[in-house]
Amino acid sequence: MTVEQAFELCNLAALISWLALIFAPIRVQGGGFASLSAFQTLFSDRHVALAGFVHYLAFDLFVGLWIAERADAMGISRFVQAPILVVTFLLGPLGFFLFQVVRGLSSVVRTTGPQSSETAR
Repeated sequence: MTVEQAFELCNLAALISWLALIFAPIRVQGGGFASLSAFQTLFSDRHVALAGFVHYLAFDLFVGLWIAERADAMGISRFVQAPILVVTFLLGPLGFFLFQVVRGLSSVVRTTGPQSSETAR
């Protein structure tokens, strides 16, 4: 399978899944989003569990790409990015939060860093 074919297959699968989500009732008996137990019931179905896991992987990869692009643009080294990206892969929102902290610290360092010292001389 070529990369182009894989892309088309994933795109088709996503489209079919979204159409099913929009037009079909929830197919897992007792499952839903009204309570934690109903939500857990959704994942008792292997197909739903697989869809949820793929969603988790894809979304965290998207966030990781977003982080890497912004960190590169800010000049943050891959040595600093690596642990943030690992945390994003393992614990998505925590990695995003960690990047926001590093991003904020980086902007503070840039505005109060060596340039301020040179100006004082």
